[in-house]
Amino acid sequence: MIATVSLRLWLTICIITSLFLMLNGYEGHKVIRRVKRERAFDLLRLERALDSALPDSSRLGDIPVRDLKSAVDDDTKCQEKCNTDLKIGLDMVKAHTAFGSMGVPSVLDELDLQMFCRLDTAHDRCLRACGFEIQFNMRDYVCVDHYSEMLANLPCFNYASPQLKRQCGSRTCGPYKELEVSVLGFAQRCRSLVCDLVCTHRVLRTQCGGAAGVRAFRFLLDYTRTQVTAWMQDTARNSAKSVADVMPRSCSRLFCERFDATNCTYVPSSQP
Repeated sequence: MIATVSLRLWLTICIITSLFLMLNGYEGHKVIRRVKRERAFDLLRLERALDSALPDSSRLGDIPVRDLKSAVDDDTKCQEKCNTDLKIGLDMVKAHTAFGSMGVPSVLDELDLQMFCRLDTAHDRCLRACGFEIQFNMRDYVCVDHYSEMLANLPCFNYASPQLKRQCGSRTCGPYKELEVSVLGFAQRCRSLVCDLVCTHRVLRTQCGGAAGVRAFRFLLDYTRTQVTAWMQDTARNSAKSVADVMPRSCSRLFCERFDATNCTYVPSSQP
C-alpha cells in the first residue's frame, strides 16, 4: 500500500526556466509529468522507512516525510541535471534572439536547427530516464511536422532579425516575465505574444516582401496558436473544464483575424 501511494505521486508540470534565454520564448514549450515507476530502490527505501518506524507507528502517515519525499527529490535532481545539460548544449547553437516572447527557436541556419533538434531530443530521452513522460513538446512542430517550412523561412527570419530586435521585442512588448503556469500567467504571456506578433508581422512584410513576409509570419502565428492551444488543453484537463472556460481573453485574441476579437475560433471569455 505504501509503495502504491507513494509511486502514484502524479505531477503535471511545464518546463519553465530562464536557462533558455539564448533562444527567446523557449520556456513553456514542453509539458511533462512524473510517471509511476516500479523501481526497486524506491520500494526498498519505503520498506526500510516502514521497518524503522515505531511498532505503533506503522501507518503511512507516521513515516517521516523526508523518507516519502526522497524519491520525488531524486527525480527533481535528475530533471535539473537534464536541464543543465541542455543549457550547455544550447550555448553552442547560434541564435538571433529576435522573436521576443514567441517560442520558435531563433536559429541562424540549418546546421543550428539540426543541432537544436538533436539537443532537445536528447533532453527528452534524459527526462524519460528520470521517470517523466513527455506529454507535449513544441519541438515536434519545428523539427518533425514543419521542418521544411521552418527551413524555408530561415532566410527571411535572419534578414529581418536586426529590425525585429530594433523595433519589436522587449523594447516594444516587454518587459518579459517568466511564464507562470496559471490562468493569469497565461493571460500575461498571451498579451506579450499578441504584441510581438503584431509588430513582427509589420517588420517581416517590410523586410522580406509581401509573399515571403506573410509566409514567415504565418509560421510564427501557427506555431504560437498551437503552443497556446496546448497550454489551454492541459489547463482545462487539470481543472476538469472546457478550453473555452479557461482560456483568457488575451489568449483567445490569438485565434481571431487581426487579433481584434471578431471572427474568432474561441469566443473571448470572461477571463482577463
